[in-house]
Amino acid sequence: MGVTWETIGRAAGISRQAAHARWGAAVRAILDRYGLGEPGGPVASDEDDLA
Repeated sequence: MGVTWETIGRAAGISRQAAHARWGAAVRAILDRYGLGEPGGPVASDEDDLA
């Protein structure tokens, strides 16, 4: 959410590459849970669209 891997790595005492390797998949799973390359995934117009 606007924080760079460099900042995260520095806070954790590791490199940006190591931070991305360690937490990148978890962040991607949260932000792109439908695998569409968009944060949050699709937007349903109503509950029926979610079924």
